[in-house]
Amino acid sequence: MLESTSRPYLIRQPARVRGSFGRSLACAWAGLRYAFATQRNLRAQLAISVAALALGVLARLPRHELALVFALSAFVIYAELINTAIEHVLDHRVGLAYDPLVKLIKDIAAGSVLVVALAAGALGAGLFLPHLQPLLARLGLSFGAVRIMAGLLGVAAASMWAWRGRPRRAAPPTFFRVSASCDA
Repeated sequence: MLESTSRPYLIRQPARVRGSFGRSLACAWAGLRYAFATQRNLRAQLAISVAALALGVLARLPRHELALVFALSAFVIYAELINTAIEHVLDHRVGLAYDPLVKLIKDIAAGSVLVVALAAGALGAGLFLPHLQPLLARLGLSFGAVRIMAGLLGVAAASMWAWRGRPRRAAPPTFFRVSASCDA
């Protein structure tokens, strides 16, 4: 057993009693419910993901392209969940005190979500636009004009997201708190 106070992460912790797989799934589900109930961006990204998948089905995308849309959507939601976890750990560590390093870490984590979301949007546009070209032609829109409009909308959305104020978080409802049984 390593005993080092300068590097506490090297200290071996006693083994925890392992629970059942079902209990692990219940704790994971409780975490997802909590994140969905408290994180506005996660709800928005989930709605966009569902809309993208529905549009993919309506546009009759091939199965491998639908799978890619699903994977991209899951990756964006994963990035938001990791960002939420990082923010909660830092909030717990610092409390109500302002710390510029914590702000920097939170901004970097949020920036990683932005990068993933923009990349997913760009890849999604590349998947969808060729399949929507016949519809665009019937509406009298050229493929180039739609690309320009999509690019401008993407830049506008990213700008609005980047310049938004950070609202104060209200305490989550007690029925969404993770139970103590998930700690072991």
